[in-house]
Amino acid sequence: MKNWITLLSALLIVQIGLVFWAWRPATPPGTQDAQAELLKFAPNTIDEIRLSRSKSETEEAAAVSLNKGEQGWQLAGDQSPVNADKVQQFLTELLSLKAGWPVATTEQTAHRFEVGEDNYQRKIELVSQGKVAATVMLGTSPAMRKVHARVPGSENTYSVDFATFSAPVVAKEWVDKSLLHIAQDDIAGLKYNDWSAERKDDTWTLTSLESGYEVNAAALNDYAFEVASLSYEEILGTDEKPEYKFADTATELVVTLKDGKQLTYRFARPEENTAIIKRSDSERYFKLANYQIGKLLSTDRSKLITAIKADSPPTESTGTAPDAEMTTETKDAAPSE
Repeated sequence: MKNWITLLSALLIVQIGLVFWAWRPATPPGTQDAQAELLKFAPNTIDEIRLSRSKSETEEAAAVSLNKGEQGWQLAGDQSPVNADKVQQFLTELLSLKAGWPVATTEQTAHRFEVGEDNYQRKIELVSQGKVAATVMLGTSPAMRKVHARVPGSENTYSVDFATFSAPVVAKEWVDKSLLHIAQDDIAGLKYNDWSAERKDDTWTLTSLESGYEVNAAALNDYAFEVASLSYEEILGTDEKPEYKFADTATELVVTLKDGKQLTYRFARPEENTAIIKRSDSERYFKLANYQIGKLLSTDRSKLITAIKADSPPTESTGTAPDAEMTTETKDAAPSE
C-alpha cells in the first residue's frame, strides 16, 4: 500500500510539472530572444533597396532607390553605377542586427524615438522580385554606433548596432566613385597644352626636349598617378548644359593607353570651386571639386624638366706645392752653417 501511495504521489508531481510546462509563456511578454535577428531575408535575392527619410523640423523628406540588374547595382533614376561593395556591406550589417530586449513597447515611445509610421529618420525596404522582403525604421541614436529601430507591425522599439549614416538617402553617397579610375601602369602617353610625353619600359620621354635639360620622371609619374586615380563627387547626367561653360573654359588632356586606346578628358570650370569632366569613353558629365584637378591643369612644361648639372671641373694644380715641399726637405737636409 505504501508503495502505491509513493507511486501516485510521484505521478501527481509529474502531472503538475507538465501543466506548468505546457502553459508557461515562451518568452516574457513584450520580449524575445536576445540573439534573435531583427530582420530575416536572403541577401542574394534582394534586387531593390528603397531608402527614405520623413520630413522633420530640421530636414526635408528625401528618398533614393537602388536596383540590381544585368550591369549590377545602379541608381533607379539615371542608372548610374552604384558601389557594389557598399551595398554588400549594407545588407550584411542589416542581416546581423539583433533585436535583443525592447527599450519601448508603445506607439507613443516609437514616435518619440522617431521610428513611427509617419516620422522616421530612415525607412529601409528590401525588395525581392517586386515583393517587400523586409522593412525597418531607424530613428534616434541612444549612443555611438547605436540606433533605435522598429519593424512595421510591431510596437517594440529596439536599440541595435547600426549608424544612420550607413543608410544615406542622397544618391551621390551610393554611386561608384571609381568610374574614372584607370591603371597607372597602363598609361603610355600624356598630352596637355604645350607638352607631350611618352613612356616605354618605365622610361619617360618628352617631345622636343631642349638641350641641357632632362625629363623629370618623378613629376611625370606623379601626374600619371593623379590622372589614374581621378574621382568625382556627382554624376550630372548625359546632357551638356550651358551653365557648364565648356565653350568658355574647356581644356583637354589626352591620355594614351598601352593598347593604343586614347582617352580625351575635357575639363571646364563653371564656378570658382567647381569643375566638370567629360571623358571620351563615357556619355556622362562628372562634377568634382576644383582642387581635384588643380595639379592636372596647372602642370606646364617647365615642371616636367630639370636642368642637367654640369660636372665640377677638376682642381688645377699650381705646381708650387711639390717645389715647396722639396725646398723644405732640402732645407731640412742642408747642414747648418
